[in-house]
Amino acid sequence: MLRGREDYFKFAFVRNPWDLAFSWYCSAFKIRTGKLFNSENYNPNKFYRFLVKYLPFSPLKNIRSKFSKYGYFYILMPRQQLDYVTDSQGDLKVDFLGRFESYQEDISFLSKKFCVDLPVDTRINSSKSKRFNYKDFYDQSSYELVLNCYRRDIEFLKYSF
Repeated sequence: MLRGREDYFKFAFVRNPWDLAFSWYCSAFKIRTGKLFNSENYNPNKFYRFLVKYLPFSPLKNIRSKFSKYGYFYILMPRQQLDYVTDSQGDLKVDFLGRFESYQEDISFLSKKFCVDLPVDTRINSSKSKRFNYKDFYDQSSYELVLNCYRRDIEFLKYSF
């Protein structure tokens, strides 16, 4: 990560893995159906099947057929967020780790740090659909799939459901 740039201030943002997985599902739903996700068209079985197919512990092996259905989601979902911000020994290699859950406060911190006026209330790549509480869409099975897949992120970043 940025070899020879140790003097740079490095930062990244992370997100609760359960919230992130549900967000991916909502995005895939829109790509597949052309409609924004809403609670009326929610199907817990489809969400569970999505997780089974796209999390790395999936029993399904035909990844090419999965790629054509939901685009790039199968590539992104298996990665631990820590893969992007730690070295091979697991040491954090960023100076600041912001959180999606405290986005406004963390952007304000960075704004002060760099003496720039960053737009606190603007998110890039933000969904146009209504923001849902991810907890309302998990059952025990889907909860455990995400827990088992992203355990390293959950424990290191101290996330809870």
